[in-house]
Amino acid sequence: MKALVLGVRRQKGIAKASKKPYDMCTLIIGSPIQPAATEAFTKEGFGFEPGEIDLAVETLPQFEKVKFPAWLDLVTDNVMRFGRLQPIVIGYGDPQPQHKPA
Repeated sequence: MKALVLGVRRQKGIAKASKKPYDMCTLIIGSPIQPAATEAFTKEGFGFEPGEIDLAVETLPQFEKVKFPAWLDLVTDNVMRFGRLQPIVIGYGDPQPQHKPA
């Protein structure tokens, strides 16, 4: 899955409600803005908007030397969360050079 990756984020701590520790990583990507229209709602625009996908914590060091933003070929797997299969990034292929505007 090719994606414009804007950055990565790691959050860890102790949950207030459950008092259980958590450690999670997120990949922030640029998703093309998709127009949408219903009777009660319209969305239009140009370019990209931020989106997020889970990142396996053990994969975080792979992203240390990436120069963001970068087009990456993401490698994903599925994990069971809250009774549903959800995608998680487990790595990436060779980064593509980012085109710099003139």
